[in-house]
Amino acid sequence: MKSTYYVRGFILICIIFIIYMFYVNNRNIDALLKNSKYTVAIVTSEKHAKSTFKSFGHDFEYKLNDEDYMRQTSENLVKGQKYLLVFDSLNPKYSMILAIYPIFHEIKIPKNGWKYDEVPMKIDTLKIKKYISSSR
Repeated sequence: MKSTYYVRGFILICIIFIIYMFYVNNRNIDALLKNSKYTVAIVTSEKHAKSTFKSFGHDFEYKLNDEDYMRQTSENLVKGQKYLLVFDSLNPKYSMILAIYPIFHEIKIPKNGWKYDEVPMKIDTLKIKKYISSSR
């Protein structure tokens, strides 16, 4: 009888954790869409398998206000390639590399990123919102 309560308690805790993670992820994506700014990210690794310290995918990095950020993505990218990155201007660690916007030429990157209308290439907000929303 006691083991039934432990199992039910464990299942309840798992359900609460899943709901919490879903909420946090959606909140971060909503903030990313609301407070978006842009910069350039460079892919720093070949695709790698999940390990103790890294998840499956590519590593990439970007710099804002003289601070380096290193993240990972499961997107299929090319090591050494630069891509446009969208980030939450209030919390720059929340970001998403935009594989739909590779960068093939040199761009002067501002210290604190670009606002939408300052990005030196043609981008489409609807396309970006759709791309970000599809990652939910």
